[in-house]
Amino acid sequence: MPRTEAGLIQLRFSQDVVSNPKIWKHNKKQIKAFQNMLRIPIRVRRNRACPCFIFVLLDVPLLQNTHYKVVVLPELLSTSGEKLGVTEVVFFDTGPCVTIPR
Repeated sequence: MPRTEAGLIQLRFSQDVVSNPKIWKHNKKQIKAFQNMLRIPIRVRRNRACPCFIFVLLDVPLLQNTHYKVVVLPELLSTSGEKLGVTEVVFFDTGPCVTIPR
């Protein structure tokens, strides 16, 4: 099955979730990704200039005609100590033609 480059998902939160090093260490573990029903490896990154954003890099190439989801667990914390409190899920699908032009 044809593959494309790995994906990047940008998650935006209403509060700072990355500035405090202790909270950032915790928050990196609160995000998971799945390809169909199989958990896939990810890298969770931040940019301190954008404290309300978390960047999720999929460590596998995207497959055509495949279901993906990124899950943010309810234990994610803001730097003020507030928990997200609910599980948030971002769903997306790839289609038959996902080759990225260079």
